[in-house]
Amino acid sequence: MPVDKMGVRADVIMDPKSTISRLNVGRLYERNVKASMSVLENIVRNEYNKYGVAEPYELTDKQLVSLFVYPKDFVNIIDNRLTDYYNDILKRHDREAMLSVIEEIITDKFRIYLTMDSDKRKYEIVEDLANSIFKPVYDKVTYNYDGRKRLSKNNIMIAPMYMFQLNKIADAVLTSSSAKLNHFGIPVVTSKADRYSLPSKNSPVRTQGETEGRIFAAYGGREFLAELKDLNTSIDSHSTAYETILIHKTPTNILRIIDRKVLPYGSERGLTILNSLWNSIGMELEYVKEDKTFYPYKESKETTIIDINEVGDLDAMGLTGEKDED
Repeated sequence: MPVDKMGVRADVIMDPKSTISRLNVGRLYERNVKASMSVLENIVRNEYNKYGVAEPYELTDKQLVSLFVYPKDFVNIIDNRLTDYYNDILKRHDREAMLSVIEEIITDKFRIYLTMDSDKRKYEIVEDLANSIFKPVYDKVTYNYDGRKRLSKNNIMIAPMYMFQLNKIADAVLTSSSAKLNHFGIPVVTSKADRYSLPSKNSPVRTQGETEGRIFAAYGGREFLAELKDLNTSIDSHSTAYETILIHKTPTNILRIIDRKVLPYGSERGLTILNSLWNSIGMELEYVKEDKTFYPYKESKETTIIDINEVGDLDAMGLTGEKDED
């Protein structure tokens, strides 16, 4: 598993943008705050090791205060109410309380409770931590592959997270919420009772039939269909779309949310399943760009004129019309 510059090893690898698909932005705040807490723990442990004591209780009062200042400064960024509590401990020279905090950091982890009614907004906390000595480590990580130590191409953040372990079925990726729900502005009426309750619904968009598919293909073309399917059922496309929105200078005015030169079509769910089936018998799907369309339009040189007077009874043929009286 990958290891960052502080020596923190990851237990689980996940795409942080996948959190956005559940609209659970709080997890992103949690990740950044806890990454900063790892930096705090690293600072305190390094300073503690300089004192050369075997146990935290052997620290002198001066040494203990110098270590306690770090978690105090950390909570000062998080919540003013926590700051008052830590300042009170320091003011009273409460050795037992300070020792409890430092001992927890040395032997385990630093823990705080981040309240929902904090005076500080969560994004402000993340920004302030990024501009402090507790700035999270967001850099390239090392990992072993094929017996060789390698360096990641992109920056990666390794941070503790509070997670629930749930039982999942084998095709967890194929049943993810992002593949089931449509967040691209298509309104769906679920019932007559709540038809006018909201401008749109979060229920899954109905599967299009053959007629709708032919209409989409006729008006939009193949690339339109590929884009529509890929945006709705590709995990990679969802991740890229979220990243584009998060880092774009004008997130409400993006000309093209996914650069198909970087992420080409072909990762949507239907093709992924089909490719997996074909792989099992040694076959593989390959995308080949067409030089021309299969059915080029050809204008007819002959014009056929039908005289409805000679056609016969239109009603008997299932048609309607009026005969020319002239």
